[in-house]
Amino acid sequence: MAMADEDILQVLADRAVTLERLLERHLGFDLLARFEALLDDGIAVRDEAGDLLRRMEGTIMDLEDDARIAA
Repeated sequence: MAMADEDILQVLADRAVTLERLLERHLGFDLLARFEALLDDGIAVRDEAGDLLRRMEGTIMDLEDDARIAA
């Protein structure tokens, strides 16, 4: 007898929770929480780098304008 899709999904979800708990117990920390924190840090760094790049581009454009005016 074949399992229904919902039953298969529930078995997979249960096994994922079991694996997460085993990893947490073995590693001594919540792996998912650590990954999420690293992801948040990566997003913050990306955003800060984007802001810095935009400011640098603005400064370059200002310098180019100043050079044209001086010429």
